[in-house]
Amino acid sequence: MAQGPNPAVRRHAQAQPQRRPQHGPANNARGAAKRRKGETLLETLRAVDFVELVEAPAQANAPSDEDWLGLLRDWYSSLDVFLVTSLVEGGPMPAAEAVACGTQLVSPRGVGNLDLLPGPKYDVGDVEDLVRVLKKCLNPKHEMAN
Repeated sequence: MAQGPNPAVRRHAQAQPQRRPQHGPANNARGAAKRRKGETLLETLRAVDFVELVEAPAQANAPSDEDWLGLLRDWYSSLDVFLVTSLVEGGPMPAAEAVACGTQLVSPRGVGNLDLLPGPKYDVGDVEDLVRVLKKCLNPKHEMAN
């Protein structure tokens, strides 16, 4: 549940310093697997001033599985948007969890089963389209004025 590079987004918050993902050479299988999850988009989003990327609570921070599920539910519910940056996706469990907790989902169009879930879509791998969609989601009054 909610493990991996799927970030969540909070609006208008100070960006937190975060360790940048390490990328291997193109022929490195491990590096290739990391790029499937959209790390290039995440790297670009770290510089966007209206976005704060936050990570899910670690299971180790809870005394029991039941407590961890409660922490996770509260975390999802505290978010403005749950963002999926994957270029390839099978069963998008964290995305489904976010939707189940009432959090708005933003995901790439045409990637795995993500099209079955509600929420705005952006063109896969297109950072400009992603930023446009996030602006619309996080500041709907701004979009209505333009």
